Amino acid sequence: MITIGITIERLPLPAAPPVRPVSAGVVAFYGDSFAEGSSGGGDVAAFDSLQPTLRRYLLATGLGYRTVNHAVPGSASEVAVAAWRARAVHRQYNYVCAGRNDATRTAAEILAGIDAILADRVPGEVVILGSVHNYNNGTENPGSAGYAKWAEVNAGLAARADGAAVFFADHRAEAVREHNADWADDVARAANDLPSASLVVSAEDALHLNAAGCETQARVILKAILAHRALTEPLPNLLANPGFAGGSTGGWTVPADTTLAASGGAVAVSGANPFKGLSQQVLTGGAAGRRFFALWDVPAIATGGGAGLAVRLRESTGGGAIYAAADAAYARTGRGMFLAAAPTAEGLALQFEAINNAALDWSIAAPVVCEAYPLDVADYAPENVAAPAIAPAPSVGATLSANAGAWDAYPDATLSHRWLVDGAVVAENVATFTPDESLEGAVLSLEVTATNAAGTTVAHSASALVLPRQPLVRETFESLAGWAAGAGNAISLVEGRLRCANNGGAWSKCHRAAPIPCEAGARYRVSYDFLKAGHDGVLRLGWAPDGEDVRLALSASGTGQHSFTAGAPAMYLSLACDSPATTGYCDWDNILIEKL
Repeated sequence: MITIGITIERLPLPAAPPVRPVSAGVVAFYGDSFAEGSSGGGDVAAFDSLQPTLRRYLLATGLGYRTVNHAVPGSASEVAVAAWRARAVHRQYNYVCAGRNDATRTAAEILAGIDAILADRVPGEVVILGSVHNYNNGTENPGSAGYAKWAEVNAGLAARADGAAVFFADHRAEAVREHNADWADDVARAANDLPSASLVVSAEDALHLNAAGCETQARVILKAILAHRALTEPLPNLLANPGFAGGSTGGWTVPADTTLAASGGAVAVSGANPFKGLSQQVLTGGAAGRRFFALWDVPAIATGGGAGLAVRLRESTGGGAIYAAADAAYARTGRGMFLAAAPTAEGLALQFEAINNAALDWSIAAPVVCEAYPLDVADYAPENVAAPAIAPAPSVGATLSANAGAWDAYPDATLSHRWLVDGAVVAENVATFTPDESLEGAVLSLEVTATNAAGTTVAHSASALVLPRQPLVRETFESLAGWAAGAGNAISLVEGRLRCANNGGAWSKCHRAAPIPCEAGARYRVSYDFLKAGHDGVLRLGWAPDGEDVRLALSASGTGQHSFTAGAPAMYLSLACDSPATTGYCDWDNILIEKL
């Protein structure tokens, strides 16, 4: 027998890929335009305020976390899931807002994508789920199938929150709750469970939040981060009797003719004093050189009457230095309102006060004053998070405005900018620039330099050719956007023309809703096409709304033009059919206003 020795080498099993440690001090954004903060691609200066606002709150509370953005406007939920799974670095806090663009997916399918994200977490990651807004265009109003779908999605998101590693940021509900009590539209929308008109982009886009709406969104995210941090390191509320326990208002002082009525954790404030309110001395000494922040809710506004509520962190209930103030221009309800201050004097007080408004009755709940966490943020050089931009498209004679974009830096960066033509500097640190004829065809851009103690970063806008001189107005009436009918009148589009028709008014007229910027004293020319239908027409240009500084009465169909001198830095354009007859109408087309 022959024995053959065989050695079997056991290969080691493949090791599991190492799990990257969670990076503390960062809030990452995943999802669509709500997470990205762009409000659907709106102007950066007006709408890209979510991350800068949240960053300001995080610094003020001592959390100091940076924000990084992995969201893609317009993306469906599978894009968010893919971006989450592909993340190279795990972040401590992750704001996820996805589903709005899943028009053909059911609520269950959208929530399945969220479950995929939650299942792929590593220890130490916290997910904050942002609510989904309904597009208030009639098809998604309360009672509709579309509304029911998003309500089901939001209920599912809330059900997945465990208050430990998953939180629900219901900014949609806050956009409903925080409304202007003096705006009939806001009050009606809130009663119908629709986001406030004062917090959304426009009547045409009631889906996306504007800059004020992004502030409510940032506060809801902040609330979730503070709630998670409080699990291991709670901050004590420095106020006495913040919950008005047992209906007591002890610890709070009021001016004369102010009545406080506490119930259910809130206190109602009323009375004849136009500066009625309540305040509490938090510290009488030792406040200087420390950092504090306040939070509060305004559950109800009984009456508005104009000015709203002033909230101040100040030296004393009796006066002294005001460290920080939030003065509401109007009366509004809301939750998680935020104010932060670094006292320069030794005392600290929290004050709520009506802004010289005897008619304003209101309530306060859940007031909080905390000392901020010890801020431990390493200095880092500026990072450009939204590119600089110029508007409008450059052309000869058009005044351009500089937009420095959005920046993240610690400490905050100092920004400077330069206008460049073909790479050469033509102007520095001026907010506007107007190309002249010599620059036609040149390449224009904006350069922004951000500097802090940690370094300097330079960013550029997109380059654009300077176009020939463009007309101030070029109305070819592809739509009626920007035009409004006068009282008792109607306008419509007929074969690509604007038709003024009487609808019971003295005569039919319509106007361009926005003023037209111009140069006072400069010469301009207006040209037009006019179709008479039994009645004369009138074209008017004025230096004030509804003015008639230039009045062209047209009695025959055809084209025409008229030169004039601008009498103010803005002009107003209106068109009319000069007849009270309900059968009368006039058609207008190809209206141009050009500088000579």
